[in-house]
Amino acid sequence: MKERLILILTWLTAATAPVLAQQQVMFTQYMHNEAMINPAYAGSQETGSATVLYRNQWMGMEGAPVTYSFNIHAPVQNRKMGIGLSVLKDQTGITDNFNLYGLYAYSIPVNAHSHVQLGLQAGLDNFNIDLGRLRPKNPGDDNFTDGTFSSFRLNFGTGAYYFTEKFYAGISLPKLMNHKVLYNEETSLKQSRHLFITSGYVFDLSDDIKLKPSVLYKYAEAAPMQLDVTTQFIFKEILWTGLAWRSFDSVDLLLGLQAGKQLHIGYAYDFATTPLGDYHTGSHEILLNYRLRFSSKRVLTPRFF
Repeated sequence: MKERLILILTWLTAATAPVLAQQQVMFTQYMHNEAMINPAYAGSQETGSATVLYRNQWMGMEGAPVTYSFNIHAPVQNRKMGIGLSVLKDQTGITDNFNLYGLYAYSIPVNAHSHVQLGLQAGLDNFNIDLGRLRPKNPGDDNFTDGTFSSFRLNFGTGAYYFTEKFYAGISLPKLMNHKVLYNEETSLKQSRHLFITSGYVFDLSDDIKLKPSVLYKYAEAAPMQLDVTTQFIFKEILWTGLAWRSFDSVDLLLGLQAGKQLHIGYAYDFATTPLGDYHTGSHEILLNYRLRFSSKRVLTPRFF
């Protein structure tokens, strides 16, 4: 019975997720992976930055989402612009999604301590279905015959990002085009726009302790809005720890370690708050961020977002 339920959930996830418009991958550590959802973030740091993230969602459930993301970006032209690249691979059940985007941001100084950046991205989305991954009890069922389907689509995104030394706020539409892809004679898959709004602030509680609350709001057409609220404590600019709440989904534990001036290591564990949690053991997320130091003479200042 359990295997049958898992098979049904896997099939429904693959078949209905594009229709319901929840196609944009979620990140619990979004505050350390902003370039994946907002191209205007590119080049906002004083140095280059490379981030790798691995997310294993709903551990123990067959066909559950597994996500890999990578982005690299850097300021150019004396920090007047930023350029970068983002790559994402997401596998859910019988579906694979692969995204490759180039990032560009233009920086406008507001004053000596704050900037507004306007960003654009352009790239390719690949959507793939592989029915060969299914293991039906009746191998002769015509509804589960082997076969693959793959589609490539060009897309564009835009965003804006404002930041100071202790505050940031961003808004973005990572994918502007709503592509409709015909899968078979009866089923069509449609991409939908996602709106992201993010913000955060760093409070100095003492010389050694900082408090960093942050928030992410996500809206997709024909889907419930999603709100992430996160609170993190930073001890001596080395150890990070905090909790997060995701509406209609989970409560999350976050841990981080600043291993030197260039390397940040992050981990998150999501505790499900929905009935789906009866069928899995939570979600794990691991993040590595490395600041690219192009000159040995440059002094790296701490970065909290």
